[in-house]
Amino acid sequence: GIFNHLTFVVPGRGDRYYQIPFGMHWSEVTASSFMEVGIDDGLVKSGAGDVERSCYCIHAPIHKALPQAKAVFHTHMPYASALTRLEDPKIKEIGQTETGLSGKIAYDDEYTGPAFDPAEGARLAADPVASDDLGVKVERDDPSGEERGGWRDRLIASAS
Repeated sequence: GIFNHLTFVVPGRGDRYYQIPFGMHWSEVTASSFMEVGIDDGLVKSGAGDVERSCYCIHAPIHKALPQAKAVFHTHMPYASALTRLEDPKIKEIGQTETGLSGKIAYDDEYTGPAFDPAEGARLAADPVASDDLGVKVERDDPSGEERGGWRDRLIASAS
């Protein structure tokens, strides 16, 4: 789909991040597809294409508030998206897979709709959780990768 977002901080440029142009399907993405986008103004600094507004409003504030987050990705996985539409979207920790995540699943009960204001990204950066409609959001506290194989990696793997 085209509404999953992946951004990377431009190396050596804390004021810019890479983003693919709005409307490009992931199957079409190449390294040269990425645009450099200004974190403070959302304008294309290098490359060509349209900046998807909700991507900017979510990712720019996260990159700004969490400079250690060199990459930010969120996805709208079909099963996670379906779960959020239930009257009670909380995962029941009744199976082997879920009990391994016991106490490590967070929910964002304050989602109000698509992010068209950077204040939403700032809110998410201040309270990093798995947002109800945004899908699954994972942060790695240990950039050295020593946590590999831990619950965060299992969550990422389950998203693929």
